[in-house]
Amino acid sequence: MSDALFGVGKSILGDSLGAAKEAAQNALSKLKGKEPTFALMFATTGYDQNLLMQGFVQVFGNLPMSGCSGEGIITPSGSEEGSCVVAIMLFSGSEFKVCNFLTTGLKDNSYKCGEEIAESFNQCPISAKGSLMIFLDSMTANVTKVFEALEKKLTWKPLILGGTAGDMMKFQKTYQYHNGKVYTDAISAVLLPGDYQIDWLVSHGCEEIGFEQTVTKSDKNAIVEIDNQPAWEVFRKYLPGNPDIFKAEDAFHLCLGEVHKCDEPYGEQLIIRMPVGLEKKTGAVKFSVEIPIGCPIHLTRRDPQSIAENVLNAFKGLLERNKDKKVLAVFQYDCAGRGKVIYGDMINTVLFKPLQQLLDPDTPWIGFHTYGEIAPIGSKIFFHNFTAVIAVLFDK
Repeated sequence: MSDALFGVGKSILGDSLGAAKEAAQNALSKLKGKEPTFALMFATTGYDQNLLMQGFVQVFGNLPMSGCSGEGIITPSGSEEGSCVVAIMLFSGSEFKVCNFLTTGLKDNSYKCGEEIAESFNQCPISAKGSLMIFLDSMTANVTKVFEALEKKLTWKPLILGGTAGDMMKFQKTYQYHNGKVYTDAISAVLLPGDYQIDWLVSHGCEEIGFEQTVTKSDKNAIVEIDNQPAWEVFRKYLPGNPDIFKAEDAFHLCLGEVHKCDEPYGEQLIIRMPVGLEKKTGAVKFSVEIPIGCPIHLTRRDPQSIAENVLNAFKGLLERNKDKKVLAVFQYDCAGRGKVIYGDMINTVLFKPLQQLLDPDTPWIGFHTYGEIAPIGSKIFFHNFTAVIAVLFDK
């Protein structure tokens, strides 16, 4: 039996320094006097991020920590997308003496950043047995290149989960946290060692539109042509009013589903990709990942009922196949486009309470609303949009 114990604390105070201290003390109170060995921290961007870190350090000193900013924060009380929300999960127990690292420079060379993370973990003195969580700057990363480096350079194959940071739908600047300091244009990563088991789900709730199409021309992380037509001309036909320009809100009406080719079916059969911009001169539609020539795709729309039903059924299935195991903690990385933008004030009633009611109300649960989610399907790691990734840590 593991001696692991987790504590989650939250604050919605508007004072940056005070909020971090309140969340920290709330998390400490759940550890029953045990000393924390590591912290995960997620916060929205209404705070002064440096003051937030000062508050953390004033409570915990040099305690190792990782995390990032989110569009909203997820705790045992559900989802909150206010401008001032911060949550901290503390880890304790002999098994959770983690290795965590940070690298910067994603905009200039995302592949190199992935290499640096891989090399750091290859040299980690603790056992390589465990899972890897990564949190990236959504505004600057080429996630495809990060994944390529991790797959090539890691000398072992951990489960990789995580998400890209958010900034209250401004799409301007996000933040990554590492050991009491704030960064941008960075990857914050942590290896969770230990003799535990982890199971996860991937669920999106997007419905296909029309027939399957093919990417016929692409340039890095931009689709130039679909079925030999300018990509924007294909997209705009499905947007309200057939617009001439791409607006941020268009991404919430329409996205792209990449048909994946795994050895075995695993839940959802589409990888959802959210457009993040338009190259006006060429009509190319930009994404956070590279989508190669020849890739089969569907245009898709989100369906609120399917979103709620799919993730609930997937979570029930996850718990059923692990019904004889003790739940230690839950981590949730859920797209910003699946929150209040769809459900408004009913978000917790419709989406989060049905999930959390399946477990004890005191279950440690933390996560954030992302600009992109990271999780495998089958044995291959993918970057997702408009998707929920929920991982449950079980006592082995």
